[in-house]
Amino acid sequence: MKFPRTSILAVCVAALGLMMGSCTNYPNGPAVSLQSAISKISNVVWTVREAANGNTDLTASFAGDTFEFADDGTYRREDAARLISLPPFTADQIVPVTGRGEWEFVNGSTQIELFYTYEFTDPYNSNVSYREDLNEAWDVYRLTTTELWLQNGTIFLKLIPQDD
Repeated sequence: MKFPRTSILAVCVAALGLMMGSCTNYPNGPAVSLQSAISKISNVVWTVREAANGNTDLTASFAGDTFEFADDGTYRREDAARLISLPPFTADQIVPVTGRGEWEFVNGSTQIELFYTYEFTDPYNSNVSYREDLNEAWDVYRLTTTELWLQNGTIFLKLIPQDD
């Protein structure tokens, strides 16, 4: 059975259009992807593989931290060792905290904006709780199903899916 040339041409044009529509403009790739940015980033627990501030390695500071971007726009951040200052602001503590909020891609999908809140109980008085609201914008430098590279100011993170 022979296919008409117009059918073959239409299939080629549709495939090319799909590939061009899935091109990414992340500085470190990938150049072309058949998956949407949301499907690559969401419903995965991301853990920090590398972290740096300029030439200073911060990976140990992010040990145990996770980032979760749900496809419904909700966000969860586990900070395994957050430094908090407690009144009278002379008692600094390092505690694990969970941040919950929302996320979205902005500027196409080249930036992620986060709105989230940490809530934690005073380690000395369980009747007292604290709240910290955050708004962050991270530039996306690479996004695949196995790597997510983010930068916020001078902080650079390489994230990978957490092992199950």
